[in-house]
Amino acid sequence: AKIVVAMVAARFFSEVKLNTAYRLRDIWPLGALVGLCSVLIFPQPDLGTASFLVLIVIAQICFVNINWRSVMIVVGSVAVTIPMVWHFLLLDYQKNRILSFMDPSYDVQGKGYNVLQSLIAVGSGGVYGKGFMNGTQTHLKFLPMSHSDFIFSVFSEEHGFIGGALLLISFMGIGLVSMLIAKQSKSTFSALLAIGIGAFIFIEFAINVAMVLRMFPVKGLPLPFFSSGGSNLITSCAAIGILISIDRDNRGRFKNRHLHVFRN
Repeated sequence: AKIVVAMVAARFFSEVKLNTAYRLRDIWPLGALVGLCSVLIFPQPDLGTASFLVLIVIAQICFVNINWRSVMIVVGSVAVTIPMVWHFLLLDYQKNRILSFMDPSYDVQGKGYNVLQSLIAVGSGGVYGKGFMNGTQTHLKFLPMSHSDFIFSVFSEEHGFIGGALLLISFMGIGLVSMLIAKQSKSTFSALLAIGIGAFIFIEFAINVAMVLRMFPVKGLPLPFFSSGGSNLITSCAAIGILISIDRDNRGRFKNRHLHVFRN
């Protein structure tokens, strides 16, 4: 759904071109479609992915000529609905995640346990780390979900601050490369798709890292290329493949090439 939403948004802005800035009345079909996708995902329950789809489209909107007054109207509307979302839509475990994010001691043996153990794992890694497969928090089973949501804690414990910083630089590099590819793209669709793909990978990475460092409430968003799960890995690899395809097209590598299946 993440890649498809990025494609749909890119196609929308490439087809609906205006001589003036986009207003709410111009982009409401896209907003309705993305909102429908998020609403269908939310009851699973998966608030993290539902919100993440919106963030991808927002990243793409930042690179089109948008009327920022309309943006402020949307932001204000969202802010007004936050109390209603808290009281009527969020489930108890989702509220507990937010409360434990604000104060991990709120439930040390329950909802706050994962975050506290994650911070211990990251901090115990020091500058250089404990070495590959030598993380005590992981191998002594103190850190739950170490293979999925909290895999960055494992990486930081074993490879330290330097390893974590290098990983951050690598993902920032992916985001920067996607912007460079977008700048060189020959069409609006390719440019916005590259932006959407870059946003998908980097924002997912940033939220996951912020989550394990207690800078963001715990969400079910994986670390691209690292967290366990076949669908996550396939989606991330497909995203990189799309970026490479756009770059190859920008460089004209497909120009004047013909596929000859049968030759005499």
